[in-house]
Amino acid sequence: MRRKDLKILAINFPEEMQRSLSAWFSGIHNFLWLDVTTDLSSALNTAVQDIVLFRYNKTDDRHRAMLESLNESSSNLPIIILPDRETLVDDVISYLTGYTGSNCDFFRHCNELLVHRSRSQTVAAMYWLKLRYWEHTIGIYGPDLAERLCRQLSSRLSSHVNEHCVLANVEDNQFALFKADCVDHENARLFARTLAKSILAPISVDHLQFRIPVDVGVSIYPDDGETIAWLIANASAAQSSNRNIWKGNCFYFSREIAETATRQASLRESLRYAIQNEALVLLYQPVVDLQSGDLTGVEALVRWNHPELGMLLPEDFIPLAQESGLIMELGRWVLRQACAQLKDWHEAGYASLSVAVNVSAVEFDQAQWVSAISKILIETGIAPEFLELDIAESTLMRHAETSPQIVRSLKNLGVKVVMDNFEGGYSSLRYIKHFLVDILKIDRSMTHDMMTDTDSSIIISSLIRLAKSMDLPIQAVGVETKEQFDCLLHSGCYRAQGHLFSKPIFAQDVMQLLTQRKTGTLA
Repeated sequence: MRRKDLKILAINFPEEMQRSLSAWFSGIHNFLWLDVTTDLSSALNTAVQDIVLFRYNKTDDRHRAMLESLNESSSNLPIIILPDRETLVDDVISYLTGYTGSNCDFFRHCNELLVHRSRSQTVAAMYWLKLRYWEHTIGIYGPDLAERLCRQLSSRLSSHVNEHCVLANVEDNQFALFKADCVDHENARLFARTLAKSILAPISVDHLQFRIPVDVGVSIYPDDGETIAWLIANASAAQSSNRNIWKGNCFYFSREIAETATRQASLRESLRYAIQNEALVLLYQPVVDLQSGDLTGVEALVRWNHPELGMLLPEDFIPLAQESGLIMELGRWVLRQACAQLKDWHEAGYASLSVAVNVSAVEFDQAQWVSAISKILIETGIAPEFLELDIAESTLMRHAETSPQIVRSLKNLGVKVVMDNFEGGYSSLRYIKHFLVDILKIDRSMTHDMMTDTDSSIIISSLIRLAKSMDLPIQAVGVETKEQFDCLLHSGCYRAQGHLFSKPIFAQDVMQLLTQRKTGTLA
């Protein structure tokens, strides 16, 4: 599911639809129901809303007047205009969950089973299964093979489905299964282990054998929720929790997980406030030319200076931003701040300095993303060739056929495209020229292991030779020791960043570093 705990202003929904949607999302989202005759200003002042759902009739003057009032009163509030039709409830469910088509049918079928189950004494359970290392699999073997692998795994899970079960492949690497005929809680637990073992058994595709690890989150009706939406939310929360309750990577929803989910919801709201009020900070890690020792660029790294939790690293809040839909707003803030700072450095006399900004998979998939970058470049006035966009190898490989079109649009702007977290998978190697990237960034894990793992050292040397043959600069990340420095330089890698040179630092410290290097006062 998408973000939970939304405050939804729903306008012009008849009582029957209100009852239906309230039943679907009980405990998940909060609805405020209005009709077109209600005073809008008092409703908006009652509580801060996240979105507006408007059952709209363009021929009705009252509807047009309400829409105009909404636009005037809440310019930043997303307003979803919904046509009045028989499938309107399905439209709302699809929008709020992100599930369409067969997944919406999954919701409906689960509801039917739940209603039938309420007449018996059996236990019902929701199972949320997530395949591990899926992006890694796509990066190495390509999306076509991954899709066939997913179909076979789906077929395996289908073998456990009967008239009391329903299964859906809700995302590329995630499945939901609802079982309405568990004998008791222990039976529900045993079934979770059965599902995990079914996925873990070896599977062959194209003469290759795979063992795909899986995490299973479980919620049980009615203890963990009395609606399908609530059961899915809690099973998903259990799956993504860090505490392993059962063996075999099965996770059981608990009060502790519920409390964690509540804290996460609070943290999401705090993050929204932090982005809107510029309570985030950017640090910059220098990029060094290994031959000359010159500082040639920086990578912008966002941090959140939380008033209670202190300085939070990206891994503490970027997943929240992605889950809650805030990642686009966060990404644009980072890009705008980094470009504005680069402009200041250029005007201070360091006109050759570049800045690298990380791009999330969510941003890369958005139709308006490239135009947003263009707008920020114009606003800040920096030359596009000094902006590097770091896009993970897995993100580029996820849509290997369409990614080149997006990359081409970026290059038309004049910016440089960096393939980040590069590991040299066979599928990626085939697509490097196709993607038209400007720089390859060796994955941090390979740099870390290069002095102790012969395979990593050999792979890095091969990647450097490959990059040279294609006239592509290659950059190492996470350089921490002189031995790594010497090995990279000897192999022909001339760009690097890491704690050996500098940890991430504030903008004023970068300026001091630049000044010291220019005056020769830094050894």
